[in-house]
Amino acid sequence: MLLFCSFSLISFNCKNHQSDTKPHTCSKGLYGINEIDVLYLPSPEESILFQTSSFGNQSKSLEYFAEQIQVASEVPISGLSSESKIVLQNDFWGLYQRIELAAESTSTLERIQTAALGLVNKLALSPQNRLEANLHEAPDSIDIKNMKEMTSMFHILRHENAYGLRKLFRIFHSDQKKMMISHFVGIDKKGDPYFTPVIGEVEVLSVTDNGLKGHSLFHLDRRALRCNENQILKETTTVDRIPSIGANEYLFEGPPTELRNNPCQECHAFDGGSTVHGYPFPRFQNVLSDLKKQDLLLKEKFN
Repeated sequence: MLLFCSFSLISFNCKNHQSDTKPHTCSKGLYGINEIDVLYLPSPEESILFQTSSFGNQSKSLEYFAEQIQVASEVPISGLSSESKIVLQNDFWGLYQRIELAAESTSTLERIQTAALGLVNKLALSPQNRLEANLHEAPDSIDIKNMKEMTSMFHILRHENAYGLRKLFRIFHSDQKKMMISHFVGIDKKGDPYFTPVIGEVEVLSVTDNGLKGHSLFHLDRRALRCNENQILKETTTVDRIPSIGANEYLFEGPPTELRNNPCQECHAFDGGSTVHGYPFPRFQNVLSDLKKQDLLLKEKFN
């Protein structure tokens, strides 16, 4: 099932096609599985699942989370679509990475990391059934008119490093627009990382000869994805961190800032000297090859 969306400056309207699950009534929660949804509380932004700071001084919260994620690792997840499995797997993979990077090491963190590893394995698609983006065309998922795909002259983008290479970014240019689209990286049952068609965020910059004029930002809504809603990428007008939740580190973090104030202006790598016209997939293939060699979960402990 791919995500087909029509693009405008106001919204992304996305519809799912060729679903591999039967139609269902959409229950509450991000994933409709209580044991999974509780891991995103009190909110995704505040949950231990997406924590980037030190894990110290919260032993009670960590112990409770360790119990909850252990329970989550034992529940059936067969009712989820392949797209939701990719996103959920990426979330637990990120948790594993951040614990690996943490300065502290405790038995509780080890329990959480072990459960996260089990969930990454459990959510893996088979090599035959994994959802891969088309490697030779503009993404089917977004209708982009009058824009050319570019490839970065850098081996890895700052946004990709911020996600521990669990997301890869495509760049599109026109005379007045610059756009970045992130794609989730999945791991199949053989432990091979791959580039998926599932989009995490879209950043659109309006530019003039005098510089950045405006900025639009859209994030994946995990519940909307599961519920097959028409609009799964939701626009935000304020940000308190860039990139979005799930990153291992943030390029911008602070009080909520309105996008009209252009918080990305100083560090956005959209200058003409950093990109050239062309498809980015040779770069992606090199990044995925590096990822398989360097990521501890893939290198030593998957399967």
